[in-house]
Amino acid sequence: MGSDGAQDLSLNADKALVQLGVWGRYQLMVFILANVPWVFVSFQMMAMAFVGSTPPFSCLHQGAKLLELNRTKETWDSQCSIVVNNKTVQCGDDGSVFDFDPSFGNNIVTEWNLVCDRKLITQVASSLFFAGVLVGSLVIPSAADRYGRRWVILVSAWAMAVTGAAVSFAPNVSIFGLLRFLAGFSTAGLSLTMWVLACEVMAPTKRSYGVAGQGVFWGIGYCLTGLIAYLLPDWRSFFLVTSLSCLSLISYYWLIPESLHWYIAHGKSKEAWRWIERAAKFNGVKVNQQDCLEDKLASSHLTKRNESIFDLFRCRALLIQTAIMAYLWICNTFVYYGLSLFTTELAGDRYINYILSGAVEIPAYLILNPILNRLGRRNAIAGYHVIAGVALFALLFVPSGASRSHPHSDTDDDSMQYLATGLWLVGKFAISSSFVGIWLFGAEIFPTTVRTTGLGICNIASRTGGILAPFSSSMRLLHPLFVPALFGVCSLVAAAVTLILPETAGVKLADEIADVDYGPVLSKFLSKQPPRRSFDDQSVTSQLVKIHSSDDSQ
Repeated sequence: MGSDGAQDLSLNADKALVQLGVWGRYQLMVFILANVPWVFVSFQMMAMAFVGSTPPFSCLHQGAKLLELNRTKETWDSQCSIVVNNKTVQCGDDGSVFDFDPSFGNNIVTEWNLVCDRKLITQVASSLFFAGVLVGSLVIPSAADRYGRRWVILVSAWAMAVTGAAVSFAPNVSIFGLLRFLAGFSTAGLSLTMWVLACEVMAPTKRSYGVAGQGVFWGIGYCLTGLIAYLLPDWRSFFLVTSLSCLSLISYYWLIPESLHWYIAHGKSKEAWRWIERAAKFNGVKVNQQDCLEDKLASSHLTKRNESIFDLFRCRALLIQTAIMAYLWICNTFVYYGLSLFTTELAGDRYINYILSGAVEIPAYLILNPILNRLGRRNAIAGYHVIAGVALFALLFVPSGASRSHPHSDTDDDSMQYLATGLWLVGKFAISSSFVGIWLFGAEIFPTTVRTTGLGICNIASRTGGILAPFSSSMRLLHPLFVPALFGVCSLVAAAVTLILPETAGVKLADEIADVDYGPVLSKFLSKQPPRRSFDDQSVTSQLVKIHSSDDSQ
């Protein structure tokens, strides 16, 4: 510190959070509030598992007494044509109608007859939501960096509630798809921004627990989606109730504060000190202001570097690592949402299967952080992909198969059905763990000067997986076992390419591209691997917060 005293010092958010207590009550309150919206986000993201599921159906002539039919599994032949007056016609013509299994309730498939040659419309409608998430991911993060986390969370939550509720009044499938796109756009703003806020409010050594908090609340919302769908089998009522429940987040106007990191990054010192004073009072601790300060030269050294996406592409090792990370994000998004949306097609009770597939995620997230620290990021994520791939490939050899459309799905052997469902859940457990783990792994792979850029590339790439996931159900037309085989291949390839990446647990995060670790594989084929210095976990996690604060303010 120079002779100018306080003029040579600046407020450091991480030091302040440590002074407030690594598990301070105020930080925990904000952390929980920032994660609660994941419950409402899961309502929107997973709605199509029920709203867009295709029930068993038959084509009947209107003269048939539909209510007197004694329906069994074998009579739902899912036929798209019928013989009327010795002439074969497409169902819907010449007085023929689709007769859907009433146990599925009223969804968009039954209301608008989205089967046979109109089946693809359901997948397009599902993909439009993820397309909205893609566009929102491109636009909204910059608004959160410019105007603050708090306001973006509030506006996005209210927009998600309004657009989601409007879906329930859609008069046709075209308006339905448009409104779902808008709902996806607002959902992206809420999910990305609250994840950042939850991480920024935690002390450096505890910040990696942010993924666990996100996952637990997501899992709760995931399971509640199945329960609400069971209680409200009409799709319009489902959207209205789940969307309007998001209006409870209006209370966040009074409850949730702005990010301390955002205040500091934007030079709002007075607001930052008020934040610290309020937190200290809530926690019942006294904070020494001098212990919250750092040398300005130390805190601003990164801003002197001005590396961009072009520099990222010029470094061959980092370019390869970026491509691998992008594939991991695409694979995990595709497999995760594909498994989730396909769960209601499994043999057995679709509501129980769906809720079980969400319930297995909660313990997965709770044990993830210790596993990542003990085994290392690379080995743990590769291992999870191997488990997912093996479990999904094993479904190919189970006689009862994975879905109702399996060639042998009419078997009465309940044990085989339970085994198939169990393998599906093992795959879901593993891919859920890796999906959350790559957020932390990705943040550590990229150097600070291009961390936001690198994660942005991965995040955008992952949305293509979300857009493609709804079409996985149509892939069953190629072969009933094509879907689990495809998911298995994607997972095993992900496991293999993960081993090319360097280990990031317990090593210093790269400050700039020159510091990038090539890893044991790339270093054998590419020139010069820069040295890396080992240091404590606090130093690793303390830099993760700069993903959306320091980097974006440069």
